[in-house]
Amino acid sequence: MSIDGYYAIVGAYGNDDAGSDSGSAYIFVRSGGSWTEQAKLTASDAAYSDFFGLSVAIDGDYAIVGAVFNDDNGSNSGSAYFFEREDLSIIYTYNNAWSPSDPNGVATALDDMIITSGDATINSNTSANTVTVEAGASLTLDALLTVTDMTLNSTATSYSSLLTGAAGSVSGAISYNRFVNSNSLGNDLISSPLSGETWSNFLSPENATALLDNGGTPTIYAFAPFDKTTGDYENYDSNTTAILSSGKGYRAATDAGETLTFSGTVPTDISVNIMNTATAYSQWNLVGNPYPSYINVHAFLNHEVDTGISNLDLFTNASAAIYGYNANEENSWTIYNLANTTVSTVIAPGQGFFVSADGTYESAYNLEFSTAMQTTGTSDDFIAGRNADLELIYLTIDLSSNTNTYNTDVYFNANASEDLDKGYDAELWGSVVPEFSIYSHLVQDNTGKPIALQTLNATSLSNISIPLGVHANLGEQITFSISETTLPTTVKVYLDDVLSNTSTLLNNSDYTITPSTDLSGTGRFFLRTTEEALSIADNNFDAINIFYEKRAKDVLIKGRIQNNTVVEIYDIQGRKVLSSPLDAALLENRIHVASLNDGVYLINLKNSSEQKTQKIIIN
Repeated sequence: MSIDGYYAIVGAYGNDDAGSDSGSAYIFVRSGGSWTEQAKLTASDAAYSDFFGLSVAIDGDYAIVGAVFNDDNGSNSGSAYFFEREDLSIIYTYNNAWSPSDPNGVATALDDMIITSGDATINSNTSANTVTVEAGASLTLDALLTVTDMTLNSTATSYSSLLTGAAGSVSGAISYNRFVNSNSLGNDLISSPLSGETWSNFLSPENATALLDNGGTPTIYAFAPFDKTTGDYENYDSNTTAILSSGKGYRAATDAGETLTFSGTVPTDISVNIMNTATAYSQWNLVGNPYPSYINVHAFLNHEVDTGISNLDLFTNASAAIYGYNANEENSWTIYNLANTTVSTVIAPGQGFFVSADGTYESAYNLEFSTAMQTTGTSDDFIAGRNADLELIYLTIDLSSNTNTYNTDVYFNANASEDLDKGYDAELWGSVVPEFSIYSHLVQDNTGKPIALQTLNATSLSNISIPLGVHANLGEQITFSISETTLPTTVKVYLDDVLSNTSTLLNNSDYTITPSTDLSGTGRFFLRTTEEALSIADNNFDAINIFYEKRAKDVLIKGRIQNNTVVEIYDIQGRKVLSSPLDAALLENRIHVASLNDGVYLINLKNSSEQKTQKIIIN
């Protein structure tokens, strides 16, 4: 036996592979305190009674094995066999554990590594020939990894990750095969997961073939940044001179849904200038995850660019969120903010998304990405949307027709209120209301912004009425339904239709109508939650009369009411314009409304167990 560093060679001269006592030798590699077999050596001309392995030695990349009774130059003349490590190269595979042994500090530039699944770590300076990280797996570097070539792969639904921190780095050529959606399935928003690559270098024959193009001269490719000057996507062509800047987002499409290969180095901390200026969509900026790894959403949003100033603070109040394009006709955008994400929510490597820039901060601060945000993950990009998370309390209301579906989200969180809460409420992207859509307005201090994701305090679960905006065509049958919910089973969700004077318990059934006029805006539909089901038999509000007295400019509420009954008045846009408690000792309560403009209003009476909504005209 002979030992040199992490390697040992052991002779087995009595091995009978090529006849009795033909012999063999075994190479072992040490990992920690254990030795693992790496290779078995035999003579190229092994024969009976050669005793190959009777003497052995190893030094660096070389091993020598003696066969004392080899007969090449006569009976028992003997031979020695030299082996070079090139012949002993190892393929280290990680499948939640290393095999055949741990390569940390042991592997050489002749060896290959394949991380097929799980989260592998290199914590000692190590060399390798090639390193491949398959989709869904990750490699974390806490030391220097020197490679000839490293490849990271992805699929339509899973991405590989390479994480480097303050002590970890990689030396060598790196490429990331990043899946990009096809044009027919809705394009993709992406960013380069590696830094330093030029557009001309990226436009390799393979990428040029995979990208959707116009076939003209110069060739225009479906690869476009969002131009802040024009407020639109501007496609690159074969003559474009540009660097694929880290942190910058691009809209891209391939011919058939395939990978594009990015090359470069692993970025460190990245700063991106976001602006609130353009001819259109002035606040919106297309950025992206600059790393070949997932990043944590909360770490990104809460990252401080200055003392007391976070990335989230740089966004506009009504759209302080991450807007990811999901290529879905239903809504097109997946919105991430503090309301609908958890500490484990991540964004895929090289994933593009939109953020808004608040003019107050744009000249003073840049958006920042930090390596501290890097994390592992296995989730899809925004294409697949969000899976239900039982840690969050929310419901999703769908509006559907024979040809369209749209939805809006309502979350309940202890950090939110009925007003606009930065980082918890989010308007529709660009404040653009699609022709077929559903959204909400703020319950308090409504400014008319169409809210895609509204968050209310958790205490509101017991009794809240949320104005809904609906856009749909006349004569088109539409259906309201709950598509997702994690609300407690004790909470009842009603869809109130003021025009038809109906209240539908959506927990039990959908609400379907065929409007006789085009629907556009708020005022007709309200989403209401209560801890107790509305009882028709016990509803004292049925006997309440509500009407407007023009002479006195008063709204009269006549009838016996319970304690803690409140009247709320909404304008036709769903804005709450007045709220007042009612006196249960009086059979007639008067609300003076001389300060309100002429028009149609909704009167909403509510207490802990009942609610009644009625339309009136003030003139």
